[in-house]
Amino acid sequence: MVSSGIRPSLPPSWDLWRDQMTRSARSDAGRATGVWALDVLESELGRGWPETAWEMERGPREILLAASHAVAFAEMVELALRLMLLHDVPGIARVRRVLQTDYRAVLWMHARIQLQVAALGKRLGWEIALEKKQPPDSRPTDVILWPPGRSLAAETFAVLLDEGARFARQYDDEVGRRIMGI
Repeated sequence: MVSSGIRPSLPPSWDLWRDQMTRSARSDAGRATGVWALDVLESELGRGWPETAWEMERGPREILLAASHAVAFAEMVELALRLMLLHDVPGIARVRRVLQTDYRAVLWMHARIQLQVAALGKRLGWEIALEKKQPPDSRPTDVILWPPGRSLAAETFAVLLDEGARFARQYDDEVGRRIMGI
């Protein structure tokens, strides 16, 4: 999970985020989509997940800012769609567990990239497995895709932002936080 540099004064909750979304300046369809995505994320990540993230002093930027920030909103909806699409794929529990419990930026981003690759294959109608050992005594492969007649193994990785990009993002987050306060 990427630390957003934003720490709300009260512990966040799914209900708080739904309330922010319903009061946002988004269109009716946008607000409904945002609430739907929050419902999916609550179902996939667990009721207590926002409080745990808050206690770790990390903020899920794509959720914290979704009511007012276009990119965060898109990232939140994409995450919900991917988790829903891949809900019953073999190995999803391991990836979901990372999202639920590990707040290190590189692992959070890695899990999201795995979901992206797997979702693209699933949309093509291919069979998918996440974190599968192939052969059984090897390290798990991030994503295995089975297009017709063959097998593809995909290893994913995350490249974190450099200092300048992190500073720009923190500035953007601070401006967004102050706007939300207004």
